[in-house]
Amino acid sequence: FGTDVRVVMKNGIDMKRIYAAIVFFMCSASLTTMSGCSGDEGPAGPEPPVIEDYVITPINGGGIATYSIPDSEEVMYVMAEYERNGKKCVERSSVYSNTIRMEGFATTDPVTVAFYTVSRNGVRSEPVVKTFEPLTAPLYLVRQTLSMVTDFGGVSVFWENRFNTEVGVAFLVKDENGEFRDNEYRFSRLEEVKETFRGFEAEEATFGACLIDNWGNTSDTLELTTTPYYETMSKKPFSRVRLPGDVVSDTWAFSNVCNGTWHTSINTNSDAWLSGSKFGNGHMFTIDLGEQMKMSRVVLYPRLRTASEPFGSINVRNFEVWGTSALKTEMLSGHDYYWQDIPEFDEPEEGGDPVAKEHWKNDWQCLGEFEIVKPDVPEGANQQEIFLAACGAGFSFDFPIDAEPIHYIRFVVRRTWSGAGSHPDIYPPRALNDYFMLSELSMYGDNTVPQK
Repeated sequence: FGTDVRVVMKNGIDMKRIYAAIVFFMCSASLTTMSGCSGDEGPAGPEPPVIEDYVITPINGGGIATYSIPDSEEVMYVMAEYERNGKKCVERSSVYSNTIRMEGFATTDPVTVAFYTVSRNGVRSEPVVKTFEPLTAPLYLVRQTLSMVTDFGGVSVFWENRFNTEVGVAFLVKDENGEFRDNEYRFSRLEEVKETFRGFEAEEATFGACLIDNWGNTSDTLELTTTPYYETMSKKPFSRVRLPGDVVSDTWAFSNVCNGTWHTSINTNSDAWLSGSKFGNGHMFTIDLGEQMKMSRVVLYPRLRTASEPFGSINVRNFEVWGTSALKTEMLSGHDYYWQDIPEFDEPEEGGDPVAKEHWKNDWQCLGEFEIVKPDVPEGANQQEIFLAACGAGFSFDFPIDAEPIHYIRFVVRRTWSGAGSHPDIYPPRALNDYFMLSELSMYGDNTVPQK
């Protein structure tokens, strides 16, 4: 779930949007009211000609107006006035465009729009009035796909959005008085969204989720009374197991990846693990959890050499995670082929097909194939702040909820941000080495499961 997520203030007010709205309406006021003095008769000059060939095409939650602009040098722009959800709205479009988009309607009730051309002197034309009926707003169609399920430490909320418009979720929790209280807001444009809200004890609680859009429209609230699954962090430092095919040597100590001291300091070698750079050093590593755990997720923290390097250099980008409750100890000696990334094959009999040798992936369960996705940086935003915030939170990846408890976990690094890949058929050809780096690794799950 890549990260196309924007955190909003707890009370639900996005100050950047409020500021933008204030600036917009101040500018609108200055354009439409050239002077506020009593007795002013307004702008002078000839009245510009009206728009022609106008059509409004209904869309979900709005309409798109197209028209022909009069062939007149006096026309500076076209404006549309209408009411949306009880409030007066104004849209403007320059003479270099022949469309106006009107969105944010909560109902399919008829909307009356007055179109004007406006001259360089600020004189309006006569209005051209048109009525249209918006289609059902995207928010309410997305609401039909909204679901919520019990998860480790909280709940997960899912929805589907095929409208390429931003939709947010307001996550709510009932207090001791039975009233819903705002807990957190998140927004996304992704077509398929999963948002997990954690930090709750394994005690019964009632959670709620309602959808919101950029125009202040809200859906009804989906409720779920449930007991979150117990979740705790796996013990650190990790106990490393060196299996055949695993990283052989380290440039910076492996203990750095599980010492719990990761932070957003830049260019601090002691806060990262760098595998050895020798060719053939390996691109896998294995950890003994020290106990049976039903794993819930893993969180990776990239190393910061520069503010942009989390998404460059040899930081991990694509990786696999596998788990098992017990090692096949009889395969630890003299069976290196069993532990390699790619299965090996015995020579076929004459006329037959190659026969795959035993391979560890047939005995372990796959917990997932993952990719770290670079956060989007909105126009005008501070890239370094966004990158550092994302890295500070870490990149969290959920495991299947029905995965069996495991005792050993193995990571297969598939690709780094420099493009070095460990599987040339799927990823770019590997570089002259297999080395990669991580700053910190945290794993979570339930260690109260029966121990073998």
